[in-house]
Amino acid sequence: MKLTELLYGGLKAKSDEEFYFLGLNALLEGQVEQAKDYFTQCAKLNHDHAEAFFQLARVYEQIGQSERALKLLQDLTFRSQLEPEFFKRIVRKAIDINIQECHGEEALELFAKHFPKSKDHELLQQKLKAYFLCKNWSEAVKLGNQLYKEGVIGSQELAAI
Repeated sequence: MKLTELLYGGLKAKSDEEFYFLGLNALLEGQVEQAKDYFTQCAKLNHDHAEAFFQLARVYEQIGQSERALKLLQDLTFRSQLEPEFFKRIVRKAIDINIQECHGEEALELFAKHFPKSKDHELLQQKLKAYFLCKNWSEAVKLGNQLYKEGVIGSQELAAI
């Protein structure tokens, strides 16, 4: 028996929050299409439920609809009342998807706009990937050397640059 069945016993969700939590449970259970339906219902009931739109973007990414996911994430960035940490999660997810889809220029634009002076090693490694995609070898070497000196990448990764 699935967790959602245990929790709700076949009851119909009535509120945006119920649909949202059903969506999260469906994701945990690997029921991506069901999660998509729940997050969509949540978003229809409450257009301000930014987390539902974020989760829906993650679902679209998982089912191979990256462009749709990026559109949702972009729309979310225009909302004015997002918590700063949540906003960063949105942008980081957009960067990840752009890199997965080989859109290096778009990823670098997001870096320049939202993380121009970031020291976050995970982000800088993503930036290195974007430089590779754009064949910007001089910036890739510069960043690669920095990451090597800071112990983030090893000599083999540096040699690959």
